[in-house]
Amino acid sequence: DYSLDVSRSTGATSSTDYVSLLDERRIEHLADFFRMLEQDENVDMAGLDYMRTNPGSGGYELAEPFTEQMPVELPDDWASMSERERQRYVAVKVEEQWREDEDPDFYDAWNWWRAHLGAEVVRRIIEKSGITKPTWVFILSWWHGMQHGQDPVMFTDAGITMLAPMLYQVPNRAHSDIMVRDWNEYL
Repeated sequence: DYSLDVSRSTGATSSTDYVSLLDERRIEHLADFFRMLEQDENVDMAGLDYMRTNPGSGGYELAEPFTEQMPVELPDDWASMSERERQRYVAVKVEEQWREDEDPDFYDAWNWWRAHLGAEVVRRIIEKSGITKPTWVFILSWWHGMQHGQDPVMFTDAGITMLAPMLYQVPNRAHSDIMVRDWNEYL
């Protein structure tokens, strides 16, 4: 099941090329793969990438569980809105209004909740697979991946052994030094 994006102007939904964090088959497939790696004597560790929703947009199939579980302010007519209208509402709040400082708390709650969900998916993969070899996960480096629903501490709590921050957008040594200092302060 693919992650959904929502047109902010029309409300039309479309599939992205990211598998949804809600897809149980994804968890089963990755647990099977990790189980295979655990049994292979030629493999020393196992890693994961794309343990997040689509970085640019998408993930709005998560709107329902997010609003059910997080204490965010919703419009009075929320109960009468269609699923698509709810997804559009969340998309606008996340992608437009936080930039205008209209509701940064909603944006922060969305990112925290997605990070928690992603870490829970990782925990389930590790538990189902029974892997004991070291595990790692690629994580976006700017703001510790938080803008994309990742959190290094949550991944570590979920059982990840090593974090692999992606530093491919670091243009120079000074920028790298800032990133290293920022990561050390956060961790």
